Amino acid sequence: MKQKHTLLTLAAVFAAALPLTSQAAVTRTGTIKFTGKVTAPSCSVDGSTAMAIPAINVALGEISMDKVQALASRPSHFKAHSITITCTGAKNLTVSLKALNSTNTLTGQTNILKNIASGSPAAGIGIALYQTGKAISYDLVSGELLNKSTPSTETITFDAAFVKDPAVTTITAGNVQADLPFELSYD
Repeated sequence: MKQKHTLLTLAAVFAAALPLTSQAAVTRTGTIKFTGKVTAPSCSVDGSTAMAIPAINVALGEISMDKVQALASRPSHFKAHSITITCTGAKNLTVSLKALNSTNTLTGQTNILKNIASGSPAAGIGIALYQTGKAISYDLVSGELLNKSTPSTETITFDAAFVKDPAVTTITAGNVQADLPFELSYD
């Protein structure tokens, strides 16, 4: 009987210890954190960082006054230039010219940029952009240099040249500078 009693005591102690063991187990909660980044489609111009549009400088050099031609003819003295646009994930890329009438262009001439050089500016001379190798000048107020639905790396080429102001009969030598605003848009 003593054995039965010992067994019962042992069973009671063991049964009493079971809840203590399960209460002694530790439960902890935590969090699984996920991180990442979703980027918007982007385009860069001539190696700039995305969304930064650099100043694009086109040095036309020097030309004798007697070599400056009228707008209607294909320029014999021009500067070929290219702009590279690299896009990642972008769609519907458009590059448009956005000169303001009479601010950036000669009065009544949407194809000729106004000379804004200071100091000793040339008179009767402006700058025009032509389709590469052609006598076709761009409309600088609303012209489109590029329109691509699925762009990747695109190169825009054009010829830039000094041209005579058709409203002026006499030109003079001097410095020439012109600014041409443009707009790059994409989805």
